[in-house]
Amino acid sequence: MLLDISNIKISRNNFFVNFILKHIVKKHALVIWSNIYCLREFLCPALIAHELVHIEQFKRYGFLGFIIRYLYQHYRYGYLNNMYEVQARAEADKFIEYAREICEKNKK
Repeated sequence: MLLDISNIKISRNNFFVNFILKHIVKKHALVIWSNIYCLREFLCPALIAHELVHIEQFKRYGFLGFIIRYLYQHYRYGYLNNMYEVQARAEADKFIEYAREICEKNKK
């Protein structure tokens, strides 16, 4: 699948989202639709490639459809066994070139 990266946005300086990432979800990044919220120090192609799989999942199931499915999986099986996380870990390699391009554009 070809992913259109032209409308993917990365935010690294959002105080509110950074607080949520560090203190509530305790993860390095979070995807909402085609926006990747990432802690500045963790911006790297491997992480962005993983998040691009989540963007593909959002597009496949729709915003609400994906959120409901993801939260159900998270509640039922936990983060590591959540099928959407398993898929993101397994398929991240197919987006690594896109991720490198995105990271290069967002170096600052």
